[in-house]
Amino acid sequence: MLIRDMSHFLRRDDECLHPTGSEAFRITGVTMHNHPDDRPEPVTAATGGNRLNRTPATIRKWGQRYGARQLGRAGRETVYDYRDLATIDGCIHRGEPIPPTPETRDELRAQRRAAALTPAA
Repeated sequence: MLIRDMSHFLRRDDECLHPTGSEAFRITGVTMHNHPDDRPEPVTAATGGNRLNRTPATIRKWGQRYGARQLGRAGRETVYDYRDLATIDGCIHRGEPIPPTPETRDELRAQRRAAALTPAA
Protein backbone atom coordinates (compact mmCIF):
# COMPACT_ATOMS: atom_id res chain seq x y z
CA MET A 1 0.00 0.00 0.00
CA LEU A 2 1.57 3.28 -1.12
CA ILE A 3 0.63 6.33 0.90
CA ARG A 4 1.41 9.59 -0.88
CA ASP A 5 -0.01 12.09 1.60
CA MET A 6 0.47 11.01 5.18
CA SER A 7 -1.10 14.11 6.74
CA HIS A 8 -4.14 11.97 7.59
CA PHE A 9 -2.03 10.38 10.33
CA LEU A 10 -2.08 13.56 12.41
CA ARG A 11 -5.21 14.39 14.30
CA ARG A 12 -3.90 16.46 17.20
CA ASP A 13 -0.42 17.41 18.36
CA ASP A 14 0.10 14.17 20.21
CA GLU A 15 -2.21 11.66 18.58
CA CYS A 16 -1.95 9.80 15.30
CA LEU A 17 -4.40 7.63 13.42
CA HIS A 18 -3.89 4.33 11.73
CA PRO A 19 -4.44 4.75 7.94
CA THR A 20 -7.82 3.04 8.21
CA GLY A 21 -8.87 5.46 10.94
CA SER A 22 -9.90 2.52 13.09
CA GLU A 23 -7.02 2.60 15.54
CA ALA A 24 -5.28 5.44 17.33
CA PHE A 25 -1.89 5.44 18.94
CA ARG A 26 -0.07 8.01 21.02
CA ILE A 27 3.29 9.56 20.28
CA THR A 28 5.09 9.15 23.56
CA GLY A 29 8.21 10.83 24.80
CA VAL A 30 8.07 13.61 22.22
CA THR A 31 9.51 16.90 23.45
CA MET A 32 8.39 19.76 21.29
CA HIS A 33 9.45 23.39 21.46
CA ASN A 34 6.11 25.06 20.66
CA HIS A 35 7.11 25.91 17.10
CA PRO A 36 5.02 24.92 14.06
CA ASP A 37 8.06 23.30 12.45
CA ASP A 38 8.40 20.89 15.39
CA ARG A 39 5.20 18.98 14.69
CA PRO A 40 6.01 15.44 13.60
CA GLU A 41 5.89 14.98 9.85
CA PRO A 42 5.08 11.32 9.16
CA VAL A 43 6.93 9.58 6.31
CA THR A 44 7.67 5.99 5.39
CA ALA A 45 11.24 4.88 4.68
CA ALA A 46 10.55 5.12 0.94
CA THR A 47 9.11 8.65 1.12
CA GLY A 48 11.77 9.89 3.52
CA GLY A 49 14.48 8.32 1.38
CA ASN A 50 13.17 10.05 -1.75
CA ARG A 51 13.03 13.43 -0.01
CA LEU A 52 16.55 13.07 1.42
CA ASN A 53 18.01 11.42 -1.70
CA ARG A 54 18.78 8.25 0.28
CA THR A 55 17.67 4.67 -0.12
CA PRO A 56 14.81 3.31 2.02
CA ALA A 57 17.31 0.81 3.47
CA THR A 58 19.43 3.73 4.72
CA ILE A 59 16.41 5.28 6.42
CA ARG A 60 15.54 1.97 8.09
CA LYS A 61 19.17 1.61 9.22
CA TRP A 62 19.05 5.09 10.75
CA GLY A 63 15.98 3.91 12.65
CA GLN A 64 18.10 1.19 14.20
CA ARG A 65 21.47 2.91 14.48
CA TYR A 66 20.41 6.38 15.64
CA GLY A 67 16.99 5.61 17.10
CA ALA A 68 15.13 7.80 14.60
CA ARG A 69 11.73 8.77 15.96
CA GLN A 70 9.12 6.21 14.92
CA LEU A 71 5.53 7.43 14.88
CA GLY A 72 3.85 4.09 14.22
CA ARG A 73 3.11 1.77 11.34
CA ALA A 74 1.28 2.07 8.02
CA GLY A 75 0.45 -1.50 7.15
CA ARG A 76 3.82 -3.28 7.19
CA GLU A 77 5.91 -0.11 6.94
CA THR A 78 7.29 1.90 9.83
CA VAL A 79 6.36 5.58 9.87
CA TYR A 80 9.21 7.92 10.86
CA ASP A 81 9.31 11.62 11.74
CA TYR A 82 10.80 13.36 8.69
CA ARG A 83 12.21 16.23 10.75
CA ASP A 84 14.21 13.79 12.88
CA LEU A 85 15.50 12.02 9.75
CA ALA A 86 16.44 15.38 8.19
CA THR A 87 18.34 16.34 11.36
CA ILE A 88 20.29 13.06 11.24
CA ASP A 89 21.02 13.64 7.55
CA GLY A 90 22.19 17.20 8.22
CA CYS A 91 24.54 16.07 11.00
CA ILE A 92 26.04 13.44 8.71
CA HIS A 93 26.43 15.97 5.89
CA ARG A 94 28.12 18.53 8.16
CA GLY A 95 30.36 15.88 9.75
CA GLU A 96 28.94 16.55 13.22
CA PRO A 97 28.25 13.90 15.83
CA ILE A 98 24.62 12.75 15.76
CA PRO A 99 22.77 13.44 19.02
CA PRO A 100 21.83 10.14 20.66
CA THR A 101 18.09 10.65 21.16
CA PRO A 102 15.22 12.25 19.22
CA GLU A 103 14.76 14.71 22.09
CA THR A 104 18.34 15.97 21.87
CA ARG A 105 17.93 16.26 18.10
CA ASP A 106 14.80 18.37 18.76
CA GLU A 107 16.93 20.65 20.94
CA LEU A 108 19.64 20.84 18.27
CA ARG A 109 17.03 21.79 15.66
CA ALA A 110 15.63 24.49 17.97
CA GLN A 111 19.15 25.87 18.60
CA ARG A 112 19.98 25.95 14.90
CA ARG A 113 16.65 27.65 14.13
CA ALA A 114 17.28 30.31 16.83
CA ALA A 115 20.81 30.88 15.51
CA ALA A 116 19.49 31.27 11.96
CA LEU A 117 16.89 33.82 13.08
CA THR A 118 19.35 35.88 15.14
CA PRO A 119 20.74 38.79 13.11
CA ALA A 120 24.49 38.78 12.62
CA ALA A 121 26.36 41.45 14.58
